[in-house]
Amino acid sequence: MSLAAQSAPGEKKSAFRLRGEISYVKTSGNTDTESFAGKLDSARENPIHKFFFKGQYVYGRNSGREASNKLALDGRWEASLNQRFSTIVSMGYGRDKFSGYRFRVFVGPGLGYFLVKEEKRSLQLSLALNYYHDRFSVGERRELRFLTGKTLGKFEWRPRENFKFIQNLGHFISFSESGSYFVESETAAETRINRTLSIGVSYKANYQNRPPAPEIRRTDTTFLTTLIIDIK
Repeated sequence: MSLAAQSAPGEKKSAFRLRGEISYVKTSGNTDTESFAGKLDSARENPIHKFFFKGQYVYGRNSGREASNKLALDGRWEASLNQRFSTIVSMGYGRDKFSGYRFRVFVGPGLGYFLVKEEKRSLQLSLALNYYHDRFSVGERRELRFLTGKTLGKFEWRPRENFKFIQNLGHFISFSESGSYFVESETAAETRINRTLSIGVSYKANYQNRPPAPEIRRTDTTFLTTLIIDIK
């Protein structure tokens, strides 16, 4: 008998969720700026398997010149081993014109553990081995392939029915490039207006200690205020 067939009576059947986030800002006069950000999250879950997909695009112009242009696509599959442990397979694609990345692709397995799993708060820790393929638009090296070890923490807290706080923090190091590492952080808060609409703010920071070229800054940050639309 398969694991999926062992669900006890009363357990939740497969559920699908879709979420969209939109942010747009335009200023004129003393400064002339325009920025747009769109994000799409989807998930399908049953008692054993969970599938997640996230896509995000950020574009900005400053005084008529392009100032930001980045795309990130991430997928993840989780299979529960018990109430706390799960196996994970992650994959993703990204490009960031102003950070020097023509594209970045990664894939790899991992193991997740819920250190805290309660109704109002949760904390999941994971370890993964990911294989990366980077292609750069700047610098002496235009292509790089390497294996990494990654640690990731995901914290979620719901102190009230209509409010949620999220903190994700990841760190991964290259096994082939000695001393090369990356740090990713995302802090977000959401306030629900009704069943469908919410208002959210988020702050993302990505750090690389060895950027593709000297002119590329090591830290890249994004702050967004978004309208969130949930479909269940």
